[in-house]
Amino acid sequence: MSAINWGDVPTWLGAIFAAAAAGAAVWTLKSQRDQIGEQRAFIAEQAANLRRERQQLQVSSHETHLTLCHPSPHLGGTSTSPSKPASPRPQGGDAMPPPSASA
Repeated sequence: MSAINWGDVPTWLGAIFAAAAAGAAVWTLKSQRDQIGEQRAFIAEQAANLRRERQQLQVSSHETHLTLCHPSPHLGGTSTSPSKPASPRPQGGDAMPPPSASA
């Protein structure tokens, strides 16, 4: 048996460390690629949902326009446009009464 050449030990330790670092880099790249693939699938799903919501809003907007601008006589409306625009509806449920001045 030969004795250990202690001059080569730092070189071997450096090579082992470099191999471990390369393995970690490869693992990190694979993990990032997997995450990017998942994100692309999620973004595609979100885009499809947004397209459906946009279509629904366009249909709803068109129906609202027809109802307000062209009321149907058989639904109790008139065939002419309303003289006053409809007042805005309160958002978020029931309106709160104004605060009393007696407090």
